[in-house]
Order: sequence, then C-alpha cells, then structure tokens
Amino acid sequence: MIKSSCILLILLFASLLGYGQQCFEYHKNACIPPISKYTYDETTNSVSFLFTAGQKRQVPLTLYAGKDYRIMVCGNSIFNDVILFKILKEDGQVIYDNSKFNYLLDIEFSSQNSQSAFIEIEVPDLAVTDSLKPKGCIGVLIEDMVSVKTGF
Repeated sequence: MIKSSCILLILLFASLLGYGQQCFEYHKNACIPPISKYTYDETTNSVSFLFTAGQKRQVPLTLYAGKDYRIMVCGNSIFNDVILFKILKEDGQVIYDNSKFNYLLDIEFSSQNSQSAFIEIEVPDLAVTDSLKPKGCIGVLIEDMVSVKTGF
C-alpha cells in the first residue's frame, strides 16, 4: 500500500514537472507579434509560467524614458483568452488595465519617464471545485525599442 502510494506520488510530481517544462519558453512560440514597420527587441523580462485558474502573478518591469514598449500576453486555449493583465507603478497605481478594453492581450506605449513598474497577470477562477482547476501555460512577451522621433 505504501509502495503504491509512493509510486502514485512520484508519477503525479513527474507529470506536473513535465507540464511546467512545456511552459518554459512558451512566450517565444505562442506570443507572435503582429507585422510592424518598427523593430522591437525582446527584453530579458519576458517570461512564461504554468498557471492554475484563479492564480495571480507579478512580473517586474523597468520602463525607460525615450523607449517604446510592446507587451503581449498569451495563454493556452483552456483560459478562453480571458486573461487579466494590468501594468502598475511601483506604488500600486494602475497605469493600464486590459479589463477596460475587452481583455485585449497586447499593448504598445511610450514611456515619458524612467520608472519601476510591474505587470500583474491573473486568470479568473473557472473551476467548479478546487480539484478541477484548469492548468495551462501563459507567456508574457515584453519588447522595447528606442522611441521613433516624429515631427520637425
């Protein structure tokens, strides 16, 4: 009995570890930026997670004056493209909240000031019970480029 319980526990752990490995660089394969005349470069802040419905995570983000940013959030279809993401200043003030834009999963913007911020990712709890909470990968692709000078 103890031996079979140990084997079951090992198999469960191995399957979760394997699923987590699938998410390792999920953002590199799943977050495909739209074709643009501008050339953005991926930042080292880009990251992927194994997410459980109802979970919330934060990704640190340093914004620099004179840079343009493109942020894309992408997730497994199990989340039905309903992924809440916010950009918050270091003091918690919300700069952007995608729930006000029909859960749009990408944004482009310029930073006027250098500042520390973070991206908060949350997936609504879609489960009927705790044992049925769906799990899937979510990627956050963060790109930047030097702001394009316009005008005279």
